Amino acid sequence: MMSTSMSLLAVEKLSDLSLTFVTGWLQIMVATICKHIFNGGLNQLSDVEIDKA
Repeated sequence: MMSTSMSLLAVEKLSDLSLTFVTGWLQIMVATICKHIFNGGLNQLSDVEIDKA
């Protein structure tokens, strides 16, 4: 995922992977997953007529 690759740009050495970094990365991942679920659900609701055809 792009969120992970963008987060890892800030890591220069292994010691940069602190608890604060991992916690922030997890927050980003939860938000990203929620966004994908919302977008998928919205797409399913708005495409009902298209899918019937």
